[in-house]
Amino acid sequence: MNFIATLFSPITTIWNWLIFIPVFNILLFVQQFTHNMGWSIILMSLGLRLALSGVIGKTLKIQKLQLTLTPELAKLKELHKDNKQQLMLAQAKLYKENGFNPSAGCLPTIIMFAVMFSLTKSIDYIYPNAARPVTLEKINQSVIVPNLKLQEAGKFEKNFFYVDVTKPDTIPVKFSGMTLPLPGVFILLSTVLQFMSMKMSAPLLSEEKKIAAKTPGKSDDDMASAMAASTNIMPLMNIIIGYQFPSIIMIYFIPFTLIQVIQQYFVTGWGGLTPWFKRIGLVKSRQP
Repeated sequence: MNFIATLFSPITTIWNWLIFIPVFNILLFVQQFTHNMGWSIILMSLGLRLALSGVIGKTLKIQKLQLTLTPELAKLKELHKDNKQQLMLAQAKLYKENGFNPSAGCLPTIIMFAVMFSLTKSIDYIYPNAARPVTLEKINQSVIVPNLKLQEAGKFEKNFFYVDVTKPDTIPVKFSGMTLPLPGVFILLSTVLQFMSMKMSAPLLSEEKKIAAKTPGKSDDDMASAMAASTNIMPLMNIIIGYQFPSIIMIYFIPFTLIQVIQQYFVTGWGGLTPWFKRIGLVKSRQP
């Protein structure tokens, strides 16, 4: 165990200084004004999302660019259907000529989850208990600004509307003599927003399926199916996270994803949500 701890010690140190300590200190700073952990997280989430708006805006434009490149990709796959290596080279050339970087959209998601884990650790520091024992001395070692140092642990308000931010957002419901934990409002709202964001990219996924159907072999079909499955898997993962992590994580996800949905609408439109909204009259069908 000591060997493993020593092995990962440099990584832990880098993680703490680059991610956790900044997040922890910003949270303490915002808390001085809100005096409520739920509102502090919402303001942090909004600030982070706005700071990343330029990067995420480029990501959404890249998605739109990929859709415009679909006909060219279809031609390349037909031209090089018997030579996968040549196809990859041709695709790379096409992407380079059009300024398209397939991996560019990963950074916002990585940052979002890095902050999520830092917030979880911050909760352990701010509200320590018998299951998560942390000394006040250790807590203050991660506080950079002297005025933000804690005089006592767990002094901040942790109730946000009906939920305790240190516990999962579940509502116990008695059924047939059993108590079932049903997902709370924050889990459901976060999941709906996550589903909307994924569904709005559905036209891109449908085009990938059309291309895959025209090429021999299963590799393209499997890739297109995996992309389509992510539309349902990501909201499901959101529910699992909601059950396993403190409700503060769902509170953090909501404004982050809400702004993403709004920004995505102005870049790509309603996408795969269009048929749904047409059924309920929110979007009018085009007249021939």
